[in-house]
Amino acid sequence: MSRSQPQPPVLQNRPKPPTKGPKPKHFITFQTGLDVKKALSVSDITQLVTNLNAVRSQLTVFRNEASLLASDDPKFLLAKGYLEESPSATELFTAWDTLAKQSIVHLHLALGVLATLLTLLSIHQPYHVLGVPILRALLAPQAGRRLNAHLNSAQTDLVLVALKLWNAMSDYGAGIEKKSVYEAFAWTNKSLFRLFHMRRKGSNDMTIDPFIKPDIRTLYITFVSGFLGTSSPPAVKIAFLEAHRDMFFGIFKRISDDHYLLIRFVLEGCWEGIWSDNRVKRTLKVGLFGDEVLTQLVKLYTRNVSEMPGEESIPADLVHHFFLALCTRPGIGVCFRDGGWYPREEDEGAIDEYSTNDNKPRGSRKLYNPILGRFIKHLRPTEDARQQELIIRMFQSCTELVGGYWTSSGLAMEPRLSSRWLISTAWVTSVISLPVPVHTFTTGNTGWGIDYNSDPPPLSSALGNIIPPVWSRAMITKGLQNVSQLVQYHTATCLTRCLQKYNAVRKSYKTVALALEEESSGNWTTRMSELETEVKRRIPTFEVIVGFVQQKCISPELSSQDSAHLSDQSLRSLMIAESALRLMLLYHKVLPDLPADARYDVGKLLLTGIGKRVLSFSTASDISPEDTIGFKVLCHLHILDLLQHSEQYIWNATLGKYLFPGFTQFEY
Repeated sequence: MSRSQPQPPVLQNRPKPPTKGPKPKHFITFQTGLDVKKALSVSDITQLVTNLNAVRSQLTVFRNEASLLASDDPKFLLAKGYLEESPSATELFTAWDTLAKQSIVHLHLALGVLATLLTLLSIHQPYHVLGVPILRALLAPQAGRRLNAHLNSAQTDLVLVALKLWNAMSDYGAGIEKKSVYEAFAWTNKSLFRLFHMRRKGSNDMTIDPFIKPDIRTLYITFVSGFLGTSSPPAVKIAFLEAHRDMFFGIFKRISDDHYLLIRFVLEGCWEGIWSDNRVKRTLKVGLFGDEVLTQLVKLYTRNVSEMPGEESIPADLVHHFFLALCTRPGIGVCFRDGGWYPREEDEGAIDEYSTNDNKPRGSRKLYNPILGRFIKHLRPTEDARQQELIIRMFQSCTELVGGYWTSSGLAMEPRLSSRWLISTAWVTSVISLPVPVHTFTTGNTGWGIDYNSDPPPLSSALGNIIPPVWSRAMITKGLQNVSQLVQYHTATCLTRCLQKYNAVRKSYKTVALALEEESSGNWTTRMSELETEVKRRIPTFEVIVGFVQQKCISPELSSQDSAHLSDQSLRSLMIAESALRLMLLYHKVLPDLPADARYDVGKLLLTGIGKRVLSFSTASDISPEDTIGFKVLCHLHILDLLQHSEQYIWNATLGKYLFPGFTQFEY
């Protein structure tokens, strides 16, 4: 029998070596605490580095795993076994000293094991006692100075791990030594501000949880926020906010570039830890959320799409709800109860209590809400529906803001057929439509009834809520005379709302004047006259309205026989005719002196105006009555109302061949 050739050995499940990158490392698995102690006691630097990596790997608990670990998990048992062998973790502190002298590039490994050990022991309360000796050793003056010095290192790994250790110390046992950590940390170190700017490259990847794989900025924000949370002692929280406001402001620098989860962490922490904590004075809270913070947060409105798969994660929605809670509820956040259209009195000490030196109002008019008055200038309601809702809610809560808003609004009010002008006009219409703050006209409710203020609001405050100063008479006139029907319609609609607002203000003033039993020279009566004079000066003359009505109430020549085009044309024409008649009617009701001076006979509308025009559209064979009947009825009602309010119309006058003009045209 011939000898068989030797066969090569069969290697089963042998991994292929990687073609690129470092060689795979072999980590030791420790079974007992004594094994860990022996591994950390070696004198060889290379072996010590390997063992530190192995211990850290075996004890590491990620943020999303902490709540899932049972108290008898092997990680806890191994850590407990080691600390029973070495209660103060002497080997780790020795390794810290050894690496600092012989291999500084690996210094972060010793700190990493300490941070991992404290994080693990802090999960379950029965293990808290085991980590207390380590925590106190780290808080000793010499160790504290070394940890603070590591934050100035040029090695990002060392800075990163040092921050992990500071976080573990601060959060250990729900913050049992938070005060000591606060006192040991070198807050006066000016180089700490650079930590807010140290982001990991590629940190814009929203698929990576910033708390599972944190960068230096994230770790420093979580450390600073730890002193503002609900678990932080009130004395520590107040001391931090009073002494280190600049650190708080640093959290919000470029927060618009942060991960959605980190933004949510910061905003929820601010609301729960600061605004919901009644032990912190409101003066201190308000001083934190001034222009510097609000202007950084408002940048988040540009991130208006969902950024994480599988859940609602839109930063714009997040900051929007934060602003709604902070800025729109009087008595909560930075929103204070105001005097409506009455300016703030200088001797109101209750309001001065909430003003800080950096939040003094700049301008001629004192505000109860100077922070909101400046913040509102940074919002763009014509570009974002969320910001539009925020400003409307702020105006509803703080009516004083409306008057000073217009000059800095940057609205494009020069009439032209553009989306920007249309949006600006619609926005102005929404603001003008806000109700009159009649509750601010009273000084209280006595047992005998409502006690009204003897002085009316300043003329400028009321006028700014009726007709915006950025919308001049010339602009309104140009809008009504524009060649575009859309521009004319929006101008007429906005002017109608202005007159309706003026009518509401006039009625409320008259109610107060009657309640106070004023004479013709009374304060409220005089203010009504002044307001009427200013409104007349700011709106177009009645001759402009007559020209607008006559133009829109003449039957147009229909150039197309297409039924669809004809229907659209009829609806557009009837819509603008209705708005023109409504506007003329408001002039008669609200400012009757202007039509009286013009001496225009509204009876002309019955023969040459909207009556024939409606009939010409509604009798067309290609148009169903349902398309135009609503606007047709409104137009006829406006005409009848005009006839009732006009002093120039003579009922028994003979116009043309009709003794009673117009009645034969009101047929359906």
